[in-house]
Amino acid sequence: MNIAPAVSQWLSTEFPRPRVDPEWAQQCYDWLITEENLSPETDLQRIKDEMRTQILLSDLRDSMLQGTGIPTQSAGSNFSGFMGVKEHVLVQITSITDIGVSAFHLDQTRVAREERFQKGAVEGEEDGDVEVDEGPVPKYQRGMLAFQLTDGALNLEAIEYRPLQDFRLGETKLGLKLRLKNPLIRRGQVFLEPKNVEIVGGHTDELEEQQSFKFKRSLYKRLR
Repeated sequence: MNIAPAVSQWLSTEFPRPRVDPEWAQQCYDWLITEENLSPETDLQRIKDEMRTQILLSDLRDSMLQGTGIPTQSAGSNFSGFMGVKEHVLVQITSITDIGVSAFHLDQTRVAREERFQKGAVEGEEDGDVEVDEGPVPKYQRGMLAFQLTDGALNLEAIEYRPLQDFRLGETKLGLKLRLKNPLIRRGQVFLEPKNVEIVGGHTDELEEQQSFKFKRSLYKRLR
C-alpha cells in the first residue's frame, strides 16, 4: 500500500533536511499497516507518531536520503561561514568527548565509572566525585564538549562554543538526533551554542554499543 498523501506531506514538512529515504519510509509504513493494524483513515496521528519514533531510533545512514541534508560545501575542512540553509538540518551524534579536560583525567574517571557500574551502581543516583572509592557514580569534569555529527551521508566536527547544559559526557547517548539552525562553521568545525542547536531526541542502539570502545580509543590516541 502506498504511503497516504497526508503522511508523505507530514514527512516532507517535519524532515525537510535531510529527507526521509522513500524506500525506508515505505517499509516503515507497511510494517505499521500490516503488523500494527493501523489505518490512515482512523489512526493517522498514531502513524505519524510511530514513524517519528522509528526515525529517532534509526541510524540516519539507513533512514535518510543521501545528499539532501548538510550542504556539500559546508562539510569541507576549509569551509568557513554559516551553513547557509533556511531549513533546520537533522543530524545525529556519532561520538562525544571533552577537549577541555585532559585525556588522563577523563580516563581516570572512565575507569572509576566502569568499576562502579560493575558493582551495580546506577547513573544519577546521587552526586559524587572520582576520589570516592565507594558510593555514587563519578561525573566527568566539564570543560568543552566536542562532537562528531552526521546527517547520514556527510560528517561534521563540532565543538561546544557556548555551554550546552543539556549535553553531558557519559549520559548523552550516541545517535541522539539534533536540529542545526544555520550554525557558524570555521575551518570545517561547527560552533554549537544554545541558539543554533535543538535536541529532537532518540538514540541508536548500534552506536551506543560501540560508545565505550570508541571513547576509550579516542582517549588513548590523545595520551600518546
